[in-house]
Amino acid sequence: MTFNLALSHEDLTQLPLSLTPERITEICARTLDVLIQKNLRAPSQKPIEIQLALLTPLEIQALNKTYRGKDKPTNVLSFESDPDMPQPQDILMLGDIALCPELLQQEACAQQKTLEAHYTHLLIHGVLHLCGFDHETDIDAKIMEPLETHILHSLGFEDPYAIEP
Repeated sequence: MTFNLALSHEDLTQLPLSLTPERITEICARTLDVLIQKNLRAPSQKPIEIQLALLTPLEIQALNKTYRGKDKPTNVLSFESDPDMPQPQDILMLGDIALCPELLQQEACAQQKTLEAHYTHLLIHGVLHLCGFDHETDIDAKIMEPLETHILHSLGFEDPYAIEP
């Protein structure tokens, strides 16, 4: 599978040094690979592209209010590509993931996690949302959270739900 990540140079300066574009690509591609291995997603013959944006708390709060009706900042938002919009012939546009570095840093510190582990968790979380997974109900969360944990373990990280703050 070929995977493309769209990330601006300015966004790169906000990431932890360990999260290079290559590492982010590996994380997102690994997430998709696990879904394919578990027969939860069909493989794509086209390269897959995800747009990644790093936003301020005010920017992500505005999106959260507009699209989720929640007037507060959040750590990650995902937006699936609109199936009614024309897609490029040679790329499968999966969607957009917005992360809030300031909030991620605060959460990682409060939860006593490394910044890389927290970013990795939320990248996986965002990709799963782009693939149609959700956690709004207990039933949905019982499907999505073990997937996140499995993918995190495959990348060498602990279960984020088992770590006590």
